[in-house]
Amino acid sequence: MKKFIFKMNNLLEFKEQIENNKKAHYVQALKKYRTEKQKLDNYIINKKKIINQKNKVSENSTILDLKHYSLFLTHVNKKIEKQKEVVFTYQQELDNRKKELIEASKEKRMLEKLKERHYENYLYEVKKEEDKITDELVSFKNSKN
Repeated sequence: MKKFIFKMNNLLEFKEQIENNKKAHYVQALKKYRTEKQKLDNYIINKKKIINQKNKVSENSTILDLKHYSLFLTHVNKKIEKQKEVVFTYQQELDNRKKELIEASKEKRMLEKLKERHYENYLYEVKKEEDKITDELVSFKNSKN
């Protein structure tokens, strides 16, 4: 019997390469997202520290000191808003990369299932051929007796 050959094996390998590329792009997007999200979290923590510090010293502070705190808080709030936009952008990119990866995985899985079905058919044909040979041998032995 012939050796099993999946005629679309090259296509399957190509789809595997595409999936691996999509995984790499997804991982890169995830790293970027996490980095930018961490920056945002740090800005928010920094803002809370400034507010706490302002509240602690507000009784003994001058109006000028309070104005500096307010200006600094305004500056931090602007950074937070800009960073939220950056995080949102990276979140969208991450979502897009995830969709691409899922689609590539589906395409590869579809070909893998097709290969599996072809292999099962191949095994069935091999078994059928073996059974035929066995039957012929039995018939041959019976005809000799």
